[in-house]
Amino acid sequence: MKLQQIIEGTILALLVLVIYLFTINPLTKPYAIYALILSLIFFSLLYLISLKRHHQLDWRIHGQTLRILVFAFATAILLWVGNTGWVFSPFFYLLYILGLSLGFLFSTSVTFSFVIVLIAVLLPQIGEVSTHFDYLTVFSLFLIVPLSYFLSHTFLKMKEKEKKILILEHEKNNFQDKVEELLNNKVIRFAAELREPVNDIRQLALYTPKSHSQKEIEANRKKIIASSERALSAISQFEEETTGRKLLKSPGKKK
Repeated sequence: MKLQQIIEGTILALLVLVIYLFTINPLTKPYAIYALILSLIFFSLLYLISLKRHHQLDWRIHGQTLRILVFAFATAILLWVGNTGWVFSPFFYLLYILGLSLGFLFSTSVTFSFVIVLIAVLLPQIGEVSTHFDYLTVFSLFLIVPLSYFLSHTFLKMKEKEKKILILEHEKNNFQDKVEELLNNKVIRFAAELREPVNDIRQLALYTPKSHSQKEIEANRKKIIASSERALSAISQFEEETTGRKLLKSPGKKK
Protein backbone atom coordinates (compact mmCIF):
# COMPACT_ATOMS: atom_id res chain seq x y z
CA MET A 1 0.00 0.00 0.00
CA LYS A 2 1.34 3.43 -0.96
CA LEU A 3 1.97 6.07 1.70
CA GLN A 4 -0.59 8.39 0.11
CA GLN A 5 -3.28 5.70 0.38
CA ILE A 6 -2.42 5.13 4.06
CA ILE A 7 -2.69 8.88 4.75
CA GLU A 8 -6.02 9.19 2.89
CA GLY A 9 -7.47 6.12 4.61
CA THR A 10 -6.35 7.39 8.02
CA ILE A 11 -7.88 10.83 7.44
CA LEU A 12 -11.24 9.34 6.45
CA ALA A 13 -11.21 6.89 9.35
CA LEU A 14 -10.44 9.69 11.81
CA LEU A 15 -13.16 11.86 10.31
CA VAL A 16 -15.75 9.14 10.93
CA LEU A 17 -14.55 8.49 14.49
CA VAL A 18 -14.17 12.15 15.55
CA ILE A 19 -17.49 13.27 14.03
CA TYR A 20 -19.34 10.33 15.55
CA LEU A 21 -17.99 11.09 19.03
CA PHE A 22 -18.61 14.81 18.50
CA THR A 23 -22.28 14.28 17.59
CA ILE A 24 -23.15 11.82 20.39
CA ASN A 25 -21.24 13.39 23.29
CA PRO A 26 -23.68 15.39 25.46
CA LEU A 27 -21.12 18.17 25.89
CA THR A 28 -20.41 18.70 22.19
CA LYS A 29 -23.69 17.56 20.61
CA PRO A 30 -25.36 21.03 20.91
CA TYR A 31 -22.57 22.48 18.78
CA ALA A 32 -22.82 19.80 16.05
CA ILE A 33 -25.36 21.81 14.06
CA TYR A 34 -22.98 24.79 13.97
CA ALA A 35 -20.16 22.50 12.84
CA LEU A 36 -22.44 21.30 10.02
CA ILE A 37 -23.18 24.86 8.91
CA LEU A 38 -19.49 25.76 8.97
CA SER A 39 -18.57 22.62 6.99
CA LEU A 40 -21.17 23.45 4.33
CA ILE A 41 -19.88 27.03 4.07
CA PHE A 42 -16.27 25.80 3.87
CA PHE A 43 -17.19 23.23 1.21
CA SER A 44 -19.04 25.84 -0.86
CA LEU A 45 -16.19 28.36 -0.68
CA LEU A 46 -13.59 25.73 -1.48
CA TYR A 47 -15.65 24.54 -4.44
CA LEU A 48 -15.86 28.07 -5.87
CA ILE A 49 -12.11 28.57 -5.35
CA SER A 50 -11.33 25.24 -7.05
CA LEU A 51 -13.42 26.24 -10.08
CA LYS A 52 -11.39 29.45 -10.38
CA ARG A 53 -8.05 27.66 -9.93
CA HIS A 54 -9.03 25.05 -12.50
CA HIS A 55 -8.66 27.70 -15.19
CA GLN A 56 -5.60 29.45 -13.77
CA LEU A 57 -3.33 26.83 -12.19
CA ASP A 58 -1.90 23.52 -13.31
CA TRP A 59 -3.56 20.14 -12.82
CA ARG A 60 -1.22 19.16 -9.96
CA ILE A 61 -2.48 21.95 -7.70
CA HIS A 62 -6.05 21.40 -8.85
CA GLY A 63 -5.70 17.72 -7.89
CA GLN A 64 -4.59 18.65 -4.37
CA THR A 65 -7.54 21.03 -4.05
CA LEU A 66 -9.87 18.26 -5.22
CA ARG A 67 -8.70 15.96 -2.41
CA ILE A 68 -9.35 18.66 0.20
CA LEU A 69 -12.73 19.25 -1.43
CA VAL A 70 -13.60 15.55 -1.07
CA PHE A 71 -12.61 15.51 2.61
CA ALA A 72 -14.73 18.64 3.19
CA PHE A 73 -17.66 16.99 1.41
CA ALA A 74 -17.25 13.83 3.51
CA THR A 75 -17.17 15.95 6.69
CA ALA A 76 -20.39 17.72 5.73
CA ILE A 77 -22.20 14.44 4.93
CA LEU A 78 -21.07 12.78 8.18
CA LEU A 79 -22.15 15.81 10.22
CA TRP A 80 -25.47 15.90 8.38
CA VAL A 81 -26.20 12.23 9.15
CA GLY A 82 -24.79 12.57 12.68
CA ASN A 83 -27.00 15.56 13.49
CA THR A 84 -30.10 13.65 12.39
CA GLY A 85 -29.48 10.45 14.34
CA TRP A 86 -26.99 8.25 12.47
CA VAL A 87 -28.77 4.87 11.99
CA PHE A 88 -32.11 6.56 12.71
CA SER A 89 -31.41 9.41 10.31
CA PRO A 90 -33.71 9.82 7.29
CA PHE A 91 -30.53 10.85 5.43
CA PHE A 92 -28.63 7.65 6.26
CA TYR A 93 -28.65 6.76 2.55
CA LEU A 94 -26.15 9.61 2.01
CA LEU A 95 -23.50 7.39 3.61
CA TYR A 96 -24.00 4.84 0.82
CA ILE A 97 -23.63 7.58 -1.79
CA LEU A 98 -20.52 8.88 -0.02
CA GLY A 99 -18.98 5.39 0.16
CA LEU A 100 -19.61 4.73 -3.54
CA SER A 101 -18.20 8.16 -4.44
CA LEU A 102 -15.04 7.45 -2.47
CA GLY A 103 -14.65 4.24 -4.48
CA PHE A 104 -14.39 6.32 -7.66
CA LEU A 105 -11.99 8.87 -6.18
CA PHE A 106 -9.71 6.73 -4.02
CA SER A 107 -8.31 3.20 -3.92
CA THR A 108 -10.25 0.21 -2.59
CA SER A 109 -8.14 0.15 0.59
CA VAL A 110 -9.07 3.78 1.35
CA THR A 111 -12.78 3.04 0.84
CA PHE A 112 -12.46 -0.05 3.04
CA SER A 113 -10.90 2.04 5.85
CA PHE A 114 -13.86 4.42 5.70
CA VAL A 115 -16.46 1.62 5.70
CA ILE A 116 -14.88 -0.52 8.41
CA VAL A 117 -14.61 2.41 10.89
CA LEU A 118 -18.15 3.52 10.00
CA ILE A 119 -19.47 0.03 10.79
CA ALA A 120 -17.43 -0.11 14.01
CA VAL A 121 -18.95 3.11 15.39
CA LEU A 122 -22.49 2.07 14.40
CA LEU A 123 -22.32 -1.42 15.94
CA PRO A 124 -23.37 -0.22 19.43
CA GLN A 125 -26.70 0.94 17.95
CA ILE A 126 -27.58 -2.53 16.62
CA GLY A 127 -30.78 -3.88 18.16
CA GLU A 128 -32.20 -0.53 19.29
CA VAL A 129 -34.95 -0.72 16.67
CA SER A 130 -34.84 -4.11 14.94
CA THR A 131 -31.93 -6.52 15.19
CA HIS A 132 -32.57 -8.06 11.77
CA PHE A 133 -32.90 -4.65 10.12
CA ASP A 134 -29.74 -3.34 11.82
CA TYR A 135 -27.69 -6.36 10.77
CA LEU A 136 -29.00 -5.93 7.24
CA THR A 137 -27.86 -2.30 7.38
CA VAL A 138 -24.36 -3.33 8.48
CA PHE A 139 -24.19 -5.99 5.77
CA SER A 140 -25.27 -3.46 3.13
CA LEU A 141 -22.48 -1.14 4.29
CA PHE A 142 -19.99 -3.96 3.72
CA LEU A 143 -21.28 -4.24 0.15
CA ILE A 144 -20.15 -0.66 -0.55
CA VAL A 145 -16.53 -1.79 -0.99
CA PRO A 146 -17.00 -4.52 -3.66
CA LEU A 147 -19.78 -2.54 -5.35
CA SER A 148 -17.70 0.66 -5.58
CA TYR A 149 -14.74 -1.41 -6.86
CA PHE A 150 -16.87 -3.03 -9.55
CA LEU A 151 -18.55 0.21 -10.65
CA SER A 152 -15.37 2.29 -10.75
CA HIS A 153 -13.37 -0.34 -12.67
CA THR A 154 -16.24 -0.97 -15.11
CA PHE A 155 -16.56 2.77 -15.69
CA LEU A 156 -12.81 3.21 -16.28
CA LYS A 157 -12.62 0.22 -18.64
CA MET A 158 -15.58 1.55 -20.60
CA LYS A 159 -14.01 5.00 -20.93
CA GLU A 160 -10.64 3.50 -21.90
CA LYS A 161 -12.34 1.34 -24.52
CA GLU A 162 -13.98 4.49 -25.89
CA LYS A 163 -10.45 6.06 -25.97
CA LYS A 164 -11.59 8.91 -23.73
CA ILE A 165 -9.09 8.14 -20.97
CA LEU A 166 -5.79 6.28 -20.66
CA ILE A 167 -5.26 3.96 -17.70
CA LEU A 168 -1.51 4.11 -17.11
CA GLU A 169 -1.29 1.05 -14.85
CA HIS A 170 -3.46 -2.02 -14.50
CA GLU A 171 -3.59 -3.68 -11.11
CA LYS A 172 -1.22 -6.64 -10.91
CA ASN A 173 0.70 -8.06 -7.97
CA ASN A 174 2.64 -11.06 -9.32
CA PHE A 175 5.52 -9.22 -11.00
CA GLN A 176 8.63 -11.24 -11.79
CA ASP A 177 10.97 -8.36 -10.98
CA LYS A 178 11.19 -4.59 -10.53
CA VAL A 179 11.65 -4.01 -14.26
CA GLU A 180 8.38 -5.78 -15.08
CA GLU A 181 6.63 -3.74 -12.40
CA LEU A 182 7.93 -0.48 -13.91
CA LEU A 183 6.99 -1.54 -17.45
CA ASN A 184 3.41 -2.10 -16.24
CA ASN A 185 3.09 1.68 -16.57
CA LYS A 186 2.23 2.46 -20.21
CA VAL A 187 4.16 5.74 -20.33
CA ILE A 188 7.30 4.16 -18.83
CA ARG A 189 7.04 1.25 -21.27
CA PHE A 190 6.60 3.65 -24.22
CA ALA A 191 9.60 5.71 -23.08
CA ALA A 192 11.72 2.56 -22.76
CA GLU A 193 10.76 1.41 -26.25
CA LEU A 194 11.51 4.85 -27.68
CA ARG A 195 14.75 5.47 -25.78
CA GLU A 196 16.76 2.73 -27.53
CA PRO A 197 16.31 3.88 -31.17
CA VAL A 198 16.65 7.56 -30.21
CA ASN A 199 19.87 6.83 -28.34
CA ASP A 200 21.17 4.87 -31.37
CA ILE A 201 20.43 7.86 -33.60
CA ARG A 202 22.28 10.17 -31.21
CA GLN A 203 25.34 7.91 -31.04
CA LEU A 204 25.46 7.45 -34.81
CA ALA A 205 25.05 11.19 -35.41
CA LEU A 206 27.99 11.91 -33.09
CA TYR A 207 30.21 9.18 -34.55
CA THR A 208 29.49 9.55 -38.30
CA PRO A 209 31.25 12.96 -38.84
CA LYS A 210 34.46 11.36 -37.55
CA SER A 211 34.26 8.57 -40.14
CA HIS A 212 36.68 8.74 -43.08
CA SER A 213 35.22 5.93 -45.11
CA GLN A 214 32.30 6.72 -47.42
CA LYS A 215 31.13 3.13 -47.04
CA GLU A 216 31.02 3.49 -43.26
CA ILE A 217 29.16 6.81 -43.56
CA GLU A 218 26.58 5.20 -45.85
CA ALA A 219 26.18 2.26 -43.43
CA ASN A 220 25.63 4.65 -40.52
CA ARG A 221 23.13 6.65 -42.57
CA LYS A 222 21.11 3.48 -43.16
CA LYS A 223 21.25 2.65 -39.43
CA ILE A 224 19.99 6.16 -38.60
CA ILE A 225 17.09 5.72 -41.02
CA ALA A 226 16.25 2.30 -39.56
CA SER A 227 16.38 3.61 -35.98
CA SER A 228 14.23 6.62 -36.85
CA GLU A 229 11.65 4.33 -38.46
CA ARG A 230 11.59 2.21 -35.29
CA ALA A 231 11.03 5.36 -33.22
CA LEU A 232 8.27 6.59 -35.54
CA SER A 233 6.65 3.17 -35.46
CA ALA A 234 6.64 3.17 -31.63
CA ILE A 235 5.07 6.65 -31.62
CA SER A 236 2.41 5.60 -34.15
CA GLN A 237 1.59 2.48 -32.16
CA PHE A 238 1.26 4.48 -28.94
CA GLU A 239 -0.98 7.03 -30.68
CA GLU A 240 -3.26 4.33 -32.07
CA GLU A 241 -3.48 2.44 -28.75
CA THR A 242 -4.33 5.56 -26.74
CA THR A 243 -6.57 7.46 -29.17
CA GLY A 244 -8.02 4.68 -31.32
CA ARG A 245 -7.06 6.40 -34.54
CA LYS A 246 -3.93 7.09 -36.55
CA LEU A 247 -3.06 10.75 -36.05
CA LEU A 248 -0.05 11.24 -38.30
CA LYS A 249 1.47 9.60 -41.33
CA SER A 250 5.11 8.66 -40.92
CA PRO A 251 7.28 10.92 -43.11
CA GLY A 252 8.69 9.26 -46.15
CA LYS A 253 6.05 6.51 -46.32
CA LYS A 254 3.76 6.26 -49.25
CA LYS A 255 0.02 6.07 -48.82
